[in-house]
Amino acid sequence: MHRAREADKAKLVQNLLQQLREGVVIVEGKHDKDTLKEFGINSFTFYEAASNPSKLSSFAGKTIYILFDDDKGGEEKNRKMIELVTAYATHSKVNDSLAKRLLGLLNCTSIEQVSGPLRELLDLKRGDIDGENIFGYSQVHGSSELQH
Repeated sequence: MHRAREADKAKLVQNLLQQLREGVVIVEGKHDKDTLKEFGINSFTFYEAASNPSKLSSFAGKTIYILFDDDKGGEEKNRKMIELVTAYATHSKVNDSLAKRLLGLLNCTSIEQVSGPLRELLDLKRGDIDGENIFGYSQVHGSSELQH
């Protein structure tokens, strides 16, 4: 029973990670960015986005995931980033709930803490589920530079 729950959790986490790989991800800082990079997710820091908000216009119409820590500082930056994205990346879908789901599933309060629990989950599920590697986190897609 425990193994089945872990497999379900692993599949859910896999889906969340895939969503992040397919969208635009903004995190609080460099450590968060480095953590996600380990799992093939490119991201931009709050500072990179806030220091040149007109660059956000290149993300117009895309899903933008805001992954900030579950603390007061993260909540304040989250509000500011939503304002910036709304102003500069028109017609974008902003998703700041995925961070809470991921952090909750992994019992973490910050993005930089997810590395250990994700690796543990990967080690438990390193074997294939239905013949497919469930994470594929070694592939890095795209560039981590703000383009355009």
